[in-house]
Amino acid sequence: MKYQFVAAHKAEHCLTRLCPALGVGRSGYYAWRRRPASARARANECLVEQMRQAPSADEERYGAVKLRRALVASGVACGRHRTARLRRVHGLEARRI
Repeated sequence: MKYQFVAAHKAEHCLTRLCPALGVGRSGYYAWRRRPASARARANECLVEQMRQAPSADEERYGAVKLRRALVASGVACGRHRTARLRRVHGLEARRI
């Protein structure tokens, strides 16, 4: 989180002041920038894409429970809480009638 904050605000402030203010080192920030995405992050990106495509056949947005059931029926293993968290983070809201 701190490194993301530094990346977002480095145009406004210099790194030599931002990093010590947040309690991180500049070398740690540069190492974070070069580090590839984790396997979990890549799996989450793939799951979000599948979540966006799952209800498209019915032209409606599912809630976490119904979306998880649709994903499991199509062969994707995921949990209800993970589905709910990813929906919330990526702004995929259910269609309200």
